[in-house]
Amino acid sequence: MMKKAEILDKIELRQSTVKDFLMCPLMFKYRHIDKLKPSSRHPAALHGSALHAVIYMMHMEGWYLDFEKMYEKSFHHYEFDKPGEAHIPVYWRGDRKHELELFTRNAVEILAGYQSFSENRNAIALFSECPFRVNIGGYRFTGTIDQVRKHPNGKIE
Repeated sequence: MMKKAEILDKIELRQSTVKDFLMCPLMFKYRHIDKLKPSSRHPAALHGSALHAVIYMMHMEGWYLDFEKMYEKSFHHYEFDKPGEAHIPVYWRGDRKHELELFTRNAVEILAGYQSFSENRNAIALFSECPFRVNIGGYRFTGTIDQVRKHPNGKIE
């Protein structure tokens, strides 16, 4: 059995790592200790990444993008072109085309809601999907910040 220090040398403390351990210690072991590569990716993870990418584009390129087109382009990038992950197939439970249509409809609804909120339109996105590392209490935690933005009043969020 590995000791705590040995485990901490092998893993990064991330929200997802802790969540994996709490959900299933065996999955945690396979994924983070044994470093087994996943056999597939879930389309919901790609959906979230594509949404964040389009939101960042809205801040950078303007608020009236073609949400459907930009989302589909982003999703395609995460499914087929993202370095380090493109070789891992996506596990579609049913028909890919039908499921992607449902994700796209959901994305357009979310993006339209985000666009309609004036606080979002008035903020400046400084960073999106930004990796971070921080030492707390002698432990190094890592993760990804969805977005860092500056509001007209100068507040950073």
